[in-house]
Amino acid sequence: MKIIDDKGRLFGKLSIIDIIIIVVVCGLAAGFIYRSVNEDIRQIINPNDTFYLTLKGDHVRQFSVDAVEVGDVFYKKYDSLPLGPVVKIEAVPAQDILLRPDGTAGFVEMEGRYALYITVRCTGTVNESGFYANGSLHLAEGSEMLIQSNRLFVISEIYRVNSSLE
Repeated sequence: MKIIDDKGRLFGKLSIIDIIIIVVVCGLAAGFIYRSVNEDIRQIINPNDTFYLTLKGDHVRQFSVDAVEVGDVFYKKYDSLPLGPVVKIEAVPAQDILLRPDGTAGFVEMEGRYALYITVRCTGTVNESGFYANGSLHLAEGSEMLIQSNRLFVISEIYRVNSSLE
């Protein structure tokens, strides 16, 4: 059996022109997909925007509150890229739910424990998909994040992400 028959068909089934058209169409589709995906990645990686990330550490002790100062640089735990410097610190007495003997519940302040709000100025990308720091770290409210500075390590929740400092 011949590879190309008298009519120019490959194995008697496909013509060489058909194969060339299929290859060109697949190449154009692959190029279009690569270009659209590459633009999305470039948009996320390009860090031009400044925004503010407020992290909430719950039930922290007084020495943890004292360990944070304006200007300290925070990092996501196990990441060498900084989130940014601290611009605002707020500590309020921590509250917890107490179940009373009569079956009712209520909030009570916890002695010696605080809710620590740390606001960090970040540089990254802000687009319709959200806020991104350090290339591709998506910052979504309600997400848990382990953060650290040179004097503090705390399990925190992303409390707020804004384009302006409030």
